[in-house]
Amino acid sequence: MAILTPADLPAGPPLDNVTQKKCVDEGKAPDITLLEPGDIILYAPMEPTGFQKTIQSVTSRQPYLPASAAEWTHAAVSAGGDTIIEAVTRTGVQKASIFDDCFDFKIQVRRAKGFSELERMRIALIAACAIKQKYDYYAAAMIYAKTRWPKRFERFPLLSTSRIICSQLVSTSYMETAVASNRPPDVWPEKVVIGGKEQAIKNMDITPAHLSCAPTFSDVTIGWRPLVK
Repeated sequence: MAILTPADLPAGPPLDNVTQKKCVDEGKAPDITLLEPGDIILYAPMEPTGFQKTIQSVTSRQPYLPASAAEWTHAAVSAGGDTIIEAVTRTGVQKASIFDDCFDFKIQVRRAKGFSELERMRIALIAACAIKQKYDYYAAAMIYAKTRWPKRFERFPLLSTSRIICSQLVSTSYMETAVASNRPPDVWPEKVVIGGKEQAIKNMDITPAHLSCAPTFSDVTIGWRPLVK
């Protein structure tokens, strides 16, 4: 099975809706041979549901994020091959396949800058250890509230030790790996101006939109290849 090169077809990250639909219609899928354990997989719905539109609307209110970042509504950790670890509303943290949603979502792949292969594998292992942890509806609601009404909710706690959301799964796995390697633990190291004040972006406040442009990660270009040669 031949792997497409960028010269054969425009490659990510990410493909635009028209190009990705063309890939799907032609029976192509993401080239998973380029994925490594610990890579971050971001998803942007081709046709957003009402819930996904709410996520996009909330994240679009962050003035320090590029407008394009708001389209990313879900994040997962690659465990190698087509396997990902993700936190979803119904089942909590679970193992899944990147192929489950790649035909309905645009995909962006990012990799921790400067991390060794072993360190990135640790990111994947920490995420895998969270499997069966329940989804944190409270945290999801608080991210919405803090973004919509920052002054009113800025003092409310967000971290839960027993439940988690998708972007927290990524940021926690990154943070614990960074601490174990004596690296700075912050996914978003720079302070930003919110409401006229400089503030740090806490790892527990990180959303898929933050992960799509966080300076601690670099983009990984993946192509699309035929499912059948």
